[in-house]
Amino acid sequence: MRLAAVNPVLANLVRDAQEAQRTRDELRIAVRPSLPSPTTERDVQREAKLAQMLISASARADELAVRLQKDFPDYARLTSRSRWSWPICAPAAARQAFLSSLLVFAAAMACS
Repeated sequence: MRLAAVNPVLANLVRDAQEAQRTRDELRIAVRPSLPSPTTERDVQREAKLAQMLISASARADELAVRLQKDFPDYARLTSRSRWSWPICAPAAARQAFLSSLLVFAAAMACS
């Protein structure tokens, strides 16, 4: 995001978090095809290795998400999926609170 470009620490953290999420998602996809197969047709060692890699990748993605939330709460709040997935019919007060947060964050970034 453009806001992350203002702060190199934030930009690096966002890039690392996105890469960790992408790795986790790729591993989820890699594990999925072999699960419905009968045991005799499955590569159990490969599945175990992928499962361990998925556990590590998930832990890393979660760790970076927590760090992003802790170190840059305004950015995390603005980029939260739950914020962007609101239905258009969200209560006016909720929309107003979100827009107010966005303006405060944008003003703070402009002043720094």
